[in-house]
Amino acid sequence: MYTKIRLAIILFGLSIVLSLTALNMPAEYKLLEHINEDVTLSLEKHLSASLDGVKPLYKDTEYTFLSDVKVADFPFTGLGMTWNQKTPEGTNIDMSVRFFDGLTWGNFNDVEMEVFEEEAFAIITTNPVESFQYQVALSSESNMVSPEVKNIEFTYINANDDPVVKSMPSYKPSSKRPATQTINVKSRNLQNIIARNEWYANEDLRLYTDENPEPVLVTLASDFYIRFANELKLKKVIENNKKGQLLTWPLQYPENISKIIIHHTATTKDLDDPKKAIRDIYYYHTIAKGWGDIGYNYIIDEDGNIYEGRFGGDGVVGAHAGAGNRGSIGIAVLGNFDENQLNSATKTALENLISEKTQMHSIDPKGESYFRGEKLPNVMGHRDVMNTSCPGENLNKLLPSIRNNVAKLNGSQDYNSKPNSSQKQFAFEYLPILDEIKIQPEKKITYTVKLKNTGSSTWNNKTRLLFNKNRIVENGLSVTGSGMSQAQVKPGETGTFKIEIISKMEGGFYYIPLQPNFNGTTKTEDGIFIPTIVEKPQLAYEFKYLKLSDANVKTGEKVMAQAVIKNTGNVKWKNYGENRISLGTASPQDRISQFSKSTRLGYLQESVVEPGEVGHFIFNLTAPAKPGKYIEFFEPVVERIAWLTGDKMKLTINVKS
Repeated sequence: MYTKIRLAIILFGLSIVLSLTALNMPAEYKLLEHINEDVTLSLEKHLSASLDGVKPLYKDTEYTFLSDVKVADFPFTGLGMTWNQKTPEGTNIDMSVRFFDGLTWGNFNDVEMEVFEEEAFAIITTNPVESFQYQVALSSESNMVSPEVKNIEFTYINANDDPVVKSMPSYKPSSKRPATQTINVKSRNLQNIIARNEWYANEDLRLYTDENPEPVLVTLASDFYIRFANELKLKKVIENNKKGQLLTWPLQYPENISKIIIHHTATTKDLDDPKKAIRDIYYYHTIAKGWGDIGYNYIIDEDGNIYEGRFGGDGVVGAHAGAGNRGSIGIAVLGNFDENQLNSATKTALENLISEKTQMHSIDPKGESYFRGEKLPNVMGHRDVMNTSCPGENLNKLLPSIRNNVAKLNGSQDYNSKPNSSQKQFAFEYLPILDEIKIQPEKKITYTVKLKNTGSSTWNNKTRLLFNKNRIVENGLSVTGSGMSQAQVKPGETGTFKIEIISKMEGGFYYIPLQPNFNGTTKTEDGIFIPTIVEKPQLAYEFKYLKLSDANVKTGEKVMAQAVIKNTGNVKWKNYGENRISLGTASPQDRISQFSKSTRLGYLQESVVEPGEVGHFIFNLTAPAKPGKYIEFFEPVVERIAWLTGDKMKLTINVKS
């Protein structure tokens, strides 16, 4: 869950059906209601007639479907949305929403969607409303191909009024940084930045809990982190807050920042309370999308006020641009700029903020450079790096003017002379061998890590590569650090470390955090993160035969049986430990058996059964007190993991008095 984030990863499903109790959500954030529209919308003929509450407005190679009115239990200020969609070449999907405030309906506003593979996401914030309608426009250049929308989900979000929010414990900013920052740039005084505690960000939401949903992440090419290794380097990673509590998303700081990426939040216009809108976005990004914090580094409202976004100060990696997160600063403007124009106060604040950041990081605002394999403007819109219409057509058209104005504000700065710190005594460059490690469950491998000595001192034989203990990683992996293979490594040379990795039963994606300890005395703040995929266990079996001591027994009599089953999966079976295998009752699973008075019927005789081998399961049963014909269905189960796939098995016993 670190920013490789696996930006490249498997797109985890968005679990928005959240419980306030389960998540221990504070009172100021209310997930009022969740709606799942189990419908499929396409241009296929006869489809729309059977939809409950959704009807077509017109037809041909274009359709617009209008939903019925959705009414929440309480007023809400944010609406999170997700759906699955398919858009073959030559087709298009547009989503729009309108709200009812109790008196009047607003206009339909286009939904600014983010699309990851076939899953789309959006959030709309507004003044308090109580109901809404959505509209889906489907179009195609041909009647032979159709786009499709299905499984539309909505989540109501509400950040309460200020008096309630102000009563909660507030975040105390670091003593090194005032709550409100005043930034001086070439004798100019940038507008005060409104700190997180001033818009009432609840910092507890950033902490990791077992109930957090998996993050919604972008899938990238498998060689992404090899191709762009130089652009993706981190100089520091902080995994815990000052109290030692684990963060959902660690604070990451890149070696270099080269881009400013502009967004709009796609919110409705006339927002009376921008702080509340930001809190809604914060909640949606942090919890519903699993990003551990708000995605943007800064947010600007229509009055030109600038708000501190993602926690961690200048340069911290955000979650706003998928593959472009590292090495960029994300600035979002509250509003929908497909619909509205940027006013002068907001434009001035945006230009001043970009000016301050481009000077700080020696970025030419009118220049361009290669970024993730493409030559892109240094100040660009979200659409330049991802498949989205953000930051809205009207704001995007202003970017050339904004770049020119920022260049004037910056004057004659030399962007080619970035300040370089003096060479460190101990420093390194990670030389990745693979883009990611892939390992089957319950396997042990030795993985080689190579670090180039970029410091001024020689590393001796006491230099080690340590595993930074992390309970998320330890859920799926056991990692042992390594000493350096060489007796010494001089500046410019490369050291080799061989770490041992043992995968556990549960599959998943993990970042193994490693940190060098040079010469046994110096542990740097810098570390490396090795992306690791533990393949999902394949739990399967093939039934061979069943031996029964006697199929006709008397009430209360003991019955002996043996089932012989072949392991056709990819993990070994064990008769010990928390993941031992047993034969459990089936049809339904985990019911109480009349023969064993428990949910388990048979137990593995061998200590271990490897894939491809057969296991022998012994039954110790007692005939029920009531005569009759009994049929017991059973299936193998790996405790705490899953039931195995294969044919149901059964034994038949006649019980006589």
